[in-house]
Amino acid sequence: MTAITVRAADSRKAMDELQRRLGPDALILSTRHIGGMVEITALPPNTDAASLPPEPARPDPAPEPADFAAALQATLRRAAIPATDPVDNLIRHLLPPEGLAEEWPTRILIAGPPGAGKSMLAARLAARLMLAQPGARPQIIAPLPAASLVEDRLRGWCRLMGLTPDRPNIAQAMALPGPSTAMPQIIDLSDCADHAAGLAARLIETDGAELVLCLPVGLHPARIARLCNDWQAFAPTVTLTGVDQWWPELDELQAIANAGLKLTRIAAGAGLVNALSRPGAADLRNWASGWSPAVAEAAE
Repeated sequence: MTAITVRAADSRKAMDELQRRLGPDALILSTRHIGGMVEITALPPNTDAASLPPEPARPDPAPEPADFAAALQATLRRAAIPATDPVDNLIRHLLPPEGLAEEWPTRILIAGPPGAGKSMLAARLAARLMLAQPGARPQIIAPLPAASLVEDRLRGWCRLMGLTPDRPNIAQAMALPGPSTAMPQIIDLSDCADHAAGLAARLIETDGAELVLCLPVGLHPARIARLCNDWQAFAPTVTLTGVDQWWPELDELQAIANAGLKLTRIAAGAGLVNALSRPGAADLRNWASGWSPAVAEAAE
């Protein structure tokens, strides 16, 4: 079978294009950085990796970063062994390739149902970004269609980091100036549910922007499927919140995977720092196993 090679500005865009053309089970052969671009070469699914001829030697303008090498090895291992176990199959479809470094777009939009923890997620993303990129000063933007009559908890969280949230009206939010690496934008759509889709459609046009669909653990799978479908056109990533209160069930995770979305973050605890993490295969297997033996023994 003929290999497909795609190039994009970052690994997420390259993987999205590969999955669009070959599906989530594509057999990745190589991942390289070339001239500031990410190049990924892959084969269609169900290709026998053992029957492939060795790749001819070719000059590489720059060595691959260790994270891409690890991602390639992990992807090849998953692709070479058919996943017959439901959890293994879910891991392949739901999680991004292991080992890829976390990338920070200059504009992040946060959408989701009421009570999902979107404003807290905005503050946590700002804290994580400031730790990952010293010197960056994120703008937290929370559009308001009218004057707020409730407690502004987002302002309190921002003060802990020395930040002040911007509260533009809808028209002002539609005309936001472009973000920069030094001042990335985190846009919380919590208070403008009726305008969220229109704002997202306008603001996602920024090159490299990311829409995060914030979902609380414990939603009915049908509700998750509907929410994923509503935002699917924006190719969002998914963040699960409240993982410290209870674990997601496999039906919830399967609903996300069925929509073709990736679970890239989970949130736990009440703090801002170190509250976000990237889920891995071990997390999914742990959730699938139910209560750990230590917790089950304590409950008895």
